[in-house]
Amino acid sequence: MIYTREKRGMFFLAPIRLFNYNTPMTNVAEKEKTHKTSSQPLTEYRLTLLEKNYDRLENKVDRLSDKMDARFDFLIDKMDKESKRVDARFEFLIDKMDKESKRVDARFEFLIDKMDKESKRVDARMERDFRLTFGALIALALGLATMMAKGFHWL
Repeated sequence: MIYTREKRGMFFLAPIRLFNYNTPMTNVAEKEKTHKTSSQPLTEYRLTLLEKNYDRLENKVDRLSDKMDARFDFLIDKMDKESKRVDARFEFLIDKMDKESKRVDARFEFLIDKMDKESKRVDARMERDFRLTFGALIALALGLATMMAKGFHWL
């Protein structure tokens, strides 16, 4: 019984044509050559299949990449619209803050001017009060000195 690849897997004997002792070895080599040339169209067929599979895979990758690009373009457009909306909102808020800060600055300027006027008025009043108080102190001292002079009979 001859074991072949189909029946037992890895254990197989050489093909029967190799046991034919009547043929010279050159014929065996030529037959192997013809065997290789006969398998060449199979190799070309496999190569063609590989090329088709590669082309199909490349087309699929291209489609998926186009699909992903479209999704990213959609998301980028959406983000651009959203960022423009946010930018417009921020511009509005920044303008509002600028107006408010100008109003607050004007209010502080008014209050500072008012405080300056009040401090000048207080300074003038204090100067007047000091002169009045100093005059009263001098008058009091002179009156006291006059009373002492009369009390000691100096006058």
